[in-house]
Amino acid sequence: DLAIFELDATYGQLIARGYRPLEIQAEPLSPGEPVIAVGVPVTGIAPDEQYLRQADCGVSGQTQLIEFTWTWYDFLRTDCADIKPGSSGSPLISTRTRKLVGLINTTTQDAAYIGPGFACYLGVPCEIRPAGPSTIRDAAYAMPLAGVERCFANGGAFDLNLPGCPLDKGRQLTLSGFPNRTTRPMVGGRRVTWNTTVSGGNFTHYRYK
Repeated sequence: DLAIFELDATYGQLIARGYRPLEIQAEPLSPGEPVIAVGVPVTGIAPDEQYLRQADCGVSGQTQLIEFTWTWYDFLRTDCADIKPGSSGSPLISTRTRKLVGLINTTTQDAAYIGPGFACYLGVPCEIRPAGPSTIRDAAYAMPLAGVERCFANGGAFDLNLPGCPLDKGRQLTLSGFPNRTTRPMVGGRRVTWNTTVSGGNFTHYRYK
């Protein structure tokens, strides 16, 4: 839900046209930081009620999150309401500084099933805790933006390899023989053999679930 665009207008030209961009908050969040999320939820919302909404909420911490095939680090946990498909990518703004702190990414609010067999799957994100994965009801999560400014060199050039840039470099592993998404890990009480070969990326470790 984060996209970097290069525009054909200068910053000064945009300001002259009346645009007022939001700044990214570089300083760490305060405990319980009050925030607002602004977006247009659509799933489960009547067509005549699909309009821009503001949720007043708070950030209760940061966590490592797993959902389906994705792993996210230091995601912001919030109690923002009305976060549904269509809200993804919505800005999360500190009411203290009026600066951007994150982008809404996922939620457990629409999870029809929560419990063994469903945790960490699509639409049911899990927090990874010392005691194991845990699904928090009615939580909404946002990608943090602090540090993104360090991905731009002098003159505005975008470079993922700059020191301190927190964004993923895009390196991927190659999976050969990976089973389809309907393959179950257990059949008749016996573990299924995936016959998957992991290669590439020059990584020393990888994780799976």
